[in-house]
Amino acid sequence: MKKLFAMCMAAALLVCACSSPKERTIEMPAMAAVNTTDLDVKKVELTDSNTVLTMNVNFRPGWWIRIAGTSKIVADGKEYAMLTADGITPDEQFIMPESGETEFKLTFPAIPLSTQQIDFTEGTDDGWRIWGIDVSGETVDMQGYPSSLPKSFINKDLATINLKPEMKAEESTITFKVLDYNPEYGNKLEVVMLDMAGQNTESLKLDGSGTATLIKTIYGPTTIMASLDNLTPYWPTGITVLPGENVEMLLDPRISVTAQMNRRDENFRLPASTYDNGSLAALNQNSALINKYELSVFDPEKFSWKLDADEFTDKLIAMHNEMADSIKASTELPENIKQYLLADLDLNTLSGLANAKHVLANSFYYTHRNERNADARDSIKCELGDEHYARVAKAVNLDNPYLPMSSTMHEAFQTDWSKYVPSKQAAELYAFTKLYKDASKGQLSETQIDEAKKMSSPFYADAAVKRNAEALKAIEASADLIAKLPDADNDKLFEAIVEPYKGKVVLVDLWNTWCGPCRAALKANEPLKSGELANDDIVWIYIADESSELNKYLKMIPDIKGIHHMVNSDQIQTIRKQFDVDGIPFYILVDRNGKATGHPDFRDHSKLVEGIKSAL
Repeated sequence: MKKLFAMCMAAALLVCACSSPKERTIEMPAMAAVNTTDLDVKKVELTDSNTVLTMNVNFRPGWWIRIAGTSKIVADGKEYAMLTADGITPDEQFIMPESGETEFKLTFPAIPLSTQQIDFTEGTDDGWRIWGIDVSGETVDMQGYPSSLPKSFINKDLATINLKPEMKAEESTITFKVLDYNPEYGNKLEVVMLDMAGQNTESLKLDGSGTATLIKTIYGPTTIMASLDNLTPYWPTGITVLPGENVEMLLDPRISVTAQMNRRDENFRLPASTYDNGSLAALNQNSALINKYELSVFDPEKFSWKLDADEFTDKLIAMHNEMADSIKASTELPENIKQYLLADLDLNTLSGLANAKHVLANSFYYTHRNERNADARDSIKCELGDEHYARVAKAVNLDNPYLPMSSTMHEAFQTDWSKYVPSKQAAELYAFTKLYKDASKGQLSETQIDEAKKMSSPFYADAAVKRNAEALKAIEASADLIAKLPDADNDKLFEAIVEPYKGKVVLVDLWNTWCGPCRAALKANEPLKSGELANDDIVWIYIADESSELNKYLKMIPDIKGIHHMVNSDQIQTIRKQFDVDGIPFYILVDRNGKATGHPDFRDHSKLVEGIKSAL
């Protein structure tokens, strides 16, 4: 009996010894989510004495990075402060080499070897963060479906969906849910809605489970994208929904690590970044297949910035024809999807020509990406004329009934293509795009409504009237946030805006909601008003123009303390010429005597502070 007991004990000890956690090294660990495209975890080493993270950074050559001395890792809720750094000095600027890539090691105290995941954070509000670094030592399939995704949301049967445009303006309910939600991802969800004629933005607050609901009128087929405030700030794909639908949209936070995964393996692909249960779910989840047949005019390697107008048009039409042949010959696409893709191809071709200068500028900056002062304005020689627009209009099918299904329709129909090829649909889509733009600003007139009622579909008038009512309601609710513009001619408008504050120092900030650097600068400058530049003799004036999407503008300005003006396109162009504005954000400093000077150098935060102090 004693012998049997001893054998059992020995076996038990052997099992314990075999199953106890061991020291290990994890190469290229899986990650759940990140707030940066620049930082990656190349290796994690777990030992009894310490934990070492080998970090890889991809960033612009000649620019600096910095790692905070407050950096730490979190394992099972416990924090472990950084002990040492090798290859970088904490809290000091590190200039990126010409390769645009660097590597350094961070050492932390030992964590329990039973730990399955860790988080990394610099411990600062704007610092790098990586969540869910897998240190289990097990193989993790980063390219599979999320384990928390209900199987009912996986739908790829393209043949069954109806892609004919729903020309209606009806209320829809969209319920958003972040899969495997971590409250540290943030609770603010920014929703971008691209419909037939423009863009609307909504900000939602997630509850503790990572869920939020939006009830809103949908104007025709609408693409919806959503981004979390603390993650890499975009979702590269969205879903298309139809008016009147009640849809659940599930977001996979792993999409935020796409840049890092693609650097590890250029063939990395998630099955999808969003999942839904709407009538077009199969289309939305087949983005990898659909993208194969898209004409991406903004690919910087497709068009050389040196092309003239004839060369650009030739290449655009040749690319269109080649892709059209590929779609028609495909054996993997159902017929309904072919028609949809041909319409999308036509729209991308039209918008590609209309945006030729932007396409070529994108190519220029990509080619000169390592040159800090490169300027495309004097380098682009593509001057388009009516003959180029006519050639492209003849190369596409302006009467394709699937055209309104694409979210790029509003981009394509900023131009009246019916001037070059007679088409009732093209003429109406162009007219509706202009109509809807005015409605989105609450500026729709009775004459415009009467004209819309004469169009072939009642949708046009119905959508414009409902959108106008939405805009007027939002403007009325925010009336006290926007200062009334002085009654002055355009060339005297700026002086009239700043005149009431003579005797004080005025900083005028030219910005727009769509400008990423503007938003970053606003966030950086806001604390100055209650800190270093807290002074009643400083007046902060913000001027945006009507290219800013109204709904987003009205939601942003309550958090920007100062005097807000919105001007029209003619007014902002006059101000731009007056101060030789080279881009935004752009700052104009007005001294106590009323002398105004443009300051592009104030994009440097320290120079802005120094300049305002000097003027006091």
